[in-house]
Parts: sequence; structure tokens; C-alpha cells
Amino acid sequence: MPAAPLAAQETEGAQVKLWRLDCGNIDVNFLNLFSDTNAYADESKSLVGSCYLIQHGEEYLLWDAGLPAGLKGAEQDPAAPISPTLKADLPEQLAQLDLEPADIDLLGISHYHFDHTGQAPSFENAKLFIGKQDFETLKMEPLPPFAQGFADPEPLAHWLSGDGEVEQTTGDKDIFGDGTVTMLTMPGHTPGETALMVKLPETGPVILSGDV
Repeated sequence: MPAAPLAAQETEGAQVKLWRLDCGNIDVNFLNLFSDTNAYADESKSLVGSCYLIQHGEEYLLWDAGLPAGLKGAEQDPAAPISPTLKADLPEQLAQLDLEPADIDLLGISHYHFDHTGQAPSFENAKLFIGKQDFETLKMEPLPPFAQGFADPEPLAHWLSGDGEVEQTTGDKDIFGDGTVTMLTMPGHTPGETALMVKLPETGPVILSGDV
């Protein structure tokens, strides 16, 4: 059964709605890959990938683009260090909300890792928001050692080439100018990592933290 978007929450004043979308699963069978002190020897972990759809008035913002669509239905390999899979791609999940990729006005990327950029090519009509340092890293040839194996410039090639509109953020960014949806600078996991704060009435501010 295809993954279904979780129900929206809405703000009364600004008409902001938020949905969670399923953007894949990654089995990390050798968790020690993420430690330089051997802290996770013989450990494994299953990670859940999430993307988010935010409606602000008549505009739609997609936050992160998940794993590549080519991984849909992929069998996970317990012998592989990292084994990703995807149940349903983003266009399929948007269709459940009576939307299509062309309806997405803005695409925000929390950071440049492959599990957050994979389906970006489906949204090339959208304006891209991304941390400046991450965007500049993806332009480097070759990629710096800290990005190799995790960053893939190809999904963002449309914007890297100058064909797509892009805003490279260097600090916190109020996306719509009314304080309801704000990109937060969170460098560390990657040089240009960002999070997103969405203000909802019932729960208050919600932080979409990416991998922070």
C-alpha cells in the first residue's frame, strides 16, 4: 500500500498547513561508519526519511526531496553498510492531496546529502532555497572528502547550472515574510545545514530539524 501523507495542521491567521511525506527508509547495518571513535561497533540502526509539504496561502513549499525515485521498491541488503529503499515517490503522495509537482512553488533543502535531495528533479519549476555553503560545496570538482559518498550534485544540477532560480541562505530566512515559516541556520552536520520552523496554532512552533 503506498505511503499516505499525514493529516495537515493549519494556522488560523496565515492559513499555513503542514503535511509529513514518506521519503524512504535507510538501514545502516554498520553504524560505526558514523563514528571516528569506534563508538558504534557492532551496532545497526534503521532510519526513517521524512519530507514535508507546507501550504502558505496559495503557495506550496516542499521541504527536502528524499531518496531518489529509482529506489522505489528496492530490496534492502543486510550485508550492505547502508541499504536504502522507498515505498512511494513524492509525485504519488502529492497526487493523494490532489496536487502535482508543477504545483510546488518552492523547494527547500535542509542539506546536500543524497537522502534529502534525491527527487529534486521532479520539481525543477520551483525556486530552490538552500544554505550557501552547501550549494557552493556541490559546485566543487572533485567534491571535498567530507562530502564524498554522501553528497550527489546530480539531483540539483538544474539549479547548479543556473537554469533554475535559487536563493542561497547565509542566515535565518523568513520564507514568506510573516514569521510563519523560517529557515534556521544550523551548520555542523554539513557546512550549510538548515532546519525549518513552522508555526502551528495547536502545537506552537514545529522544528523540522533534518539531521541536526
